[in-house]
Parts: sequence; C-alpha cells; structure tokens
Amino acid sequence: MMSFVEHFPYLNSVSAQRNDIALLIVIHICAVDLELIEINLNKKKLVCLVGMDGTGKTSHAIKLVSDLKSTGTKCKYVWLRLPYFVSLPFMASCRIIGFTDRHVSPQGKTISEHHYYRKPISLLWPWIQLVDLVFFILARIYIPIRFGYLVVCDRFVHDVLVDVMVDIADKNLHRKKSGRLMLSLVPQDTVVCVLDTNERIAFGKKSDIPSLSYLIIRRECYRLIAADLEIPLIEASESFDLVHRRILDRLLSPDDKIAFRIIKVTHADNTST
Repeated sequence: MMSFVEHFPYLNSVSAQRNDIALLIVIHICAVDLELIEINLNKKKLVCLVGMDGTGKTSHAIKLVSDLKSTGTKCKYVWLRLPYFVSLPFMASCRIIGFTDRHVSPQGKTISEHHYYRKPISLLWPWIQLVDLVFFILARIYIPIRFGYLVVCDRFVHDVLVDVMVDIADKNLHRKKSGRLMLSLVPQDTVVCVLDTNERIAFGKKSDIPSLSYLIIRRECYRLIAADLEIPLIEASESFDLVHRRILDRLLSPDDKIAFRIIKVTHADNTST
C-alpha cells in the first residue's frame, strides 16, 4: 500500500500549505483508501436539470455529459420540452376555439401561450399531458437506463408540470392527484438540479421569451415545487464554473468529494511545475 506522501509527492514540498495538511488530516480521520476509491455513479441513473428559460440548463447538461464521458461513464443526453403525442388533437382544437396565442420571435421562432383556464379544459389538460409524459419517459428515459446509461435530461417532469400549472392558472397543481402522478414518474435516486435566477437576468439572456411576466409566473411555480419537494435551488447567476461545480456536488458522495478535490489539487500542482 502506497503512503499518502507517495500518492501526493507535492505534500513533501516546502510550498505545501495548511489547506493541504488539513485535507491530509481529513483523509486520515475518514480512513479513505485512495487506491480503491472511485467516483461512484453506479446508483445514479438519471440527472435532470430543470428551471425556467435562461438559467443555462442546456449548456450545463452538455458540459455534464462531457465530464461524465471523460470518466468512462456510459452517458446519454436527452432534451425534453412538452411532449406532443396525445396532446396534438386537443391543442389543435383549443387553438381553433381561440385558447392559444401565437407569437413570432425576431428569430422567426413561433411561440405559443395556452390559456386553458376554463373547465372542462383546465381539468383535462393535466391528464392529457400525463399520458404524453408516460410515453415519453418510457421511450427516452427508462429504456436507456435499462441498457445501463446514466441519462442527463435537459428539462424534465418538473418543467412540464410548471408549464401546465401556468396553462391552467393553478399554482397548487403539484399537490393535486394529476400533479402528484406526474412527479411519481421521476425514477428513484434521480438527481434533480433546479437552476434559479432573477427573472430579469434570465430575460436578458434569451431573445425568444415572450415577456418578463412569462418568467415571473414560472419562477414562482418552480420555487413552490422545489420547496414542497425539499429540492435545494442552485443560483444560476453565478459564474458558469461555480454553478457547474454545484451541480457536480449534487452527484458526488462525501468520499467522492474528497477524492475529487485531491485529484484537482494534484493536477493543479503538476501543471504548475
């Protein structure tokens, strides 16, 4: 068995700082076997990045997939907006009746806003979306997981739920039966990262958002769901690297974090010499 100093020869140098010594003490107390420790992602099957538009979900999801693949993890990126299968006839009918507003962004992208406030439309819409979610999750999430992939999902059930909450103007939908059933589709041990930031910051980052109020109501819904499910929010207005580090922290166990920090310190020392 190699000694700690043999593992990390930079600790022998005169430049070793108190932080390094403190880290060595932590390792000794925790009795971490550095030859056996690995970043354990075997139990993690799904990582989903959720939150309102303009919080950087796609950028962080793509970077996370790259990070995981570099460690040899079998990983897959999946993007989910609102899955339209069973919903299409319903949405087409509502648009004809006049319950949908359509806008064209300066980039030529068509944006639809649904106003499904009236019964029975407000009662039917959550259940129709639930059916679509079941089909989507079976095909795009559960099958890859079954084949051994760790799936990184850019938008997930929580985003669909928020959109439906806004569509039918019901901020308590996540507490009702249809909303609870949507949330029950999230696989066990899923790592959920809710990215949150000020609405004005998010609005300034994307040119295809209809209005500031579009974000304000959605942010409120995300925060309600996060509070009820006790999901910590990740502040997305900080630097990209810091936000990404917080996402990685959600993935790593305490022992993994120690190993990860050691690797980073050793790598930084080797590159500086």
